[in-house]
Amino acid sequence: SARAALRGVVAGLSEGDHLSLSRFGSTVEHLFAPSPAKPQALRQLQPLIDGIQADLGGTEMEGALEAVFALPLSAEHRGADVLLITDGEIWQADEMITEARKSGHRVFAIGVGSAPAEGVLRALAESTGGACEFATPGEALEAAAHRMLHRMRQPVFANVRIEWGAEPVWSC
Repeated sequence: SARAALRGVVAGLSEGDHLSLSRFGSTVEHLFAPSPAKPQALRQLQPLIDGIQADLGGTEMEGALEAVFALPLSAEHRGADVLLITDGEIWQADEMITEARKSGHRVFAIGVGSAPAEGVLRALAESTGGACEFATPGEALEAAAHRMLHRMRQPVFANVRIEWGAEPVWSC
């Protein structure tokens, strides 16, 4: 189902997008270096997605995120968005969340399966300005991946203020 989700994301990319592909467990493998989403690159990516297996051991998410955050990016792509698809359980994630926030990347997480670390994934996504969703076993992940791609394309809002045009009658 993760492969189907990735195929869906790739199908939704345009030539103005950039992408890379990494997989992780106890180790991290960068399968596709950061590149523009040109048709030739997308054709090269398809067999890599088709060959992905969940065979790298346990869920070492902190190391995986550090490795992805360290990928070389051009100055215009600093703070790129990360789509994280994981079925892992993670504990003691405060330092990982702090480092993710410092990296300038937004993390969009899709927790898959019956026991993903919901609290950690939500905190990771929210603290970086990303979003988080969960999919149960057997649920199609492609729709969740499309929603995440749509969210990733939304502008980043910071220091938002609302002017009501009058003094509030009540506030807390």
